[in-house]
Amino acid sequence: MRDGAQDRTSTGRRRIGTLALATVLLVSLVAPVASAATHAGKRPGAEADVSDVQLSVMPEGAGIPQRSATAIDARAPLPEGYVETEYLFESTAIVYAGPVTGRVTEDSDGNAFATRLLVRAPAEKADFSGSVWVEPMNTTGGGDFDVIWAQIQPLIAERGDAWVGVTVRARQTTLLKELDPVRYADINLTENEFGWDILRQVGTLLKAKNAANPIGELRAKHIYMGGYSQSAVDTATFVSAIHDLTRLGNGAPVYDGYIIGGRQSNLSPLQSGDSVVPDFEHGVIEGVDVPVVDYEAQADVEGFTIEVPTALAVDSGLEGAEDITTPTFDYVTPGGATVRRPDSNKRRDHYRGWEIAGASHGTGAGAGCIGGSSFPIGAFGRAAASNLATWAEDATAPPRGDRIELAVQGDVSESAVDDLGITLGGVRSPFVDVPLSTYVVHSGPGPYCKLVGIETFLAPDVLTERYGTVEQYMREFTKSLDATIKAGFLLKIDRQAILDEQQVRADEAFGAA
Repeated sequence: MRDGAQDRTSTGRRRIGTLALATVLLVSLVAPVASAATHAGKRPGAEADVSDVQLSVMPEGAGIPQRSATAIDARAPLPEGYVETEYLFESTAIVYAGPVTGRVTEDSDGNAFATRLLVRAPAEKADFSGSVWVEPMNTTGGGDFDVIWAQIQPLIAERGDAWVGVTVRARQTTLLKELDPVRYADINLTENEFGWDILRQVGTLLKAKNAANPIGELRAKHIYMGGYSQSAVDTATFVSAIHDLTRLGNGAPVYDGYIIGGRQSNLSPLQSGDSVVPDFEHGVIEGVDVPVVDYEAQADVEGFTIEVPTALAVDSGLEGAEDITTPTFDYVTPGGATVRRPDSNKRRDHYRGWEIAGASHGTGAGAGCIGGSSFPIGAFGRAAASNLATWAEDATAPPRGDRIELAVQGDVSESAVDDLGITLGGVRSPFVDVPLSTYVVHSGPGPYCKLVGIETFLAPDVLTERYGTVEQYMREFTKSLDATIKAGFLLKIDRQAILDEQQVRADEAFGAA
């Protein structure tokens, strides 16, 4: 087992891995304080070498890409006026070495790979905004997942942006070939560590007049990288370790901003072979010369502990699990409260951290879990992305959000609550300021349930005493929602959908009352 994989926490529990394990375990079970390091040790970046890149349209195969936005089960369909194209992306990659928050060096060069890019962009050049969102695909659940696309697609469509999903994890080679052995026959990605230079090259090409530019004749003025959960861990790692190495020929940064959601305290190691769940590092997100907006659900601020069967961890690909000698072990994923850092508007440090009170890592109810939560974390992700783009394009900084108040602080923290059980502090919204429900942000009993929550309506007598009628409740909720939108933590494009959904829930709650 790697150094640190069996470190003991202050509570005597074993720390290993990260939140990614819970998602990996879901596949098996239910089948559907570090301080900021400086940049002084990092070399100034050079423009990525894209001279040997080959870009070709993927073979037809079964006729549709894995995770296509045109599929019937797409979580966010392709907007009207957009086209989707999948490319085979072939080149060679630099492999980097060193701790994420320390000195990064080149370990080797000329490592051949073939991966895929999934591109969604306006069909007409005149409809393109000039902004592109690059997403390293989330892979911990098996297959690529376009989580940021699913969260911000309405914003992308409204603005006329493009989106590029990038397969960066080695295990996807096998999974994609199993899904469609004809379409993905030429995929060859043997090491996770190729992903950092792949992302450097993709960004460079998007701003270049190059035949291999994946958006063709469209010209990108601004490029943003984003991820949620496991892919947020990769994005945070890129910010801290690779951003300063990723420059254009004139020294300007390739990526103009980063959106990071639900990464807790985790950073991916620069080298992890083909591990699904590597031995993660932990640390703050370093300050860089472009905007970074990090939005963390309350659940991710807190972190969590679960008891995991060792055999299941081994089968799920958790690095170091084969060295554990006990039948089960306590798995601890430290929360984001352990790596908090101040907001900043400095020239070399543009950062906002939002901690969303009441939010679980995911919305909905997990199979076999107690309860579920309707808290719309994705709506706050859209607002975070909108603020990021405005910051980068118009130099208008996002609002600052208060940090969640903690009753217990440690590797796993507990949020402070009022006498109704409503979380104190954090980014406020009508869901917690005009409460219809209380939100417990972790559920049980299974590992995946730690990523979903339990929402419980307030007692009937509390509702009637507090609001009187459902009509009065909705008036107060609407007023608070409009204030949250005005503050910048939610978007006007989501207003009506939020009101419609809350009306249904209010009718149900007051009907019981």
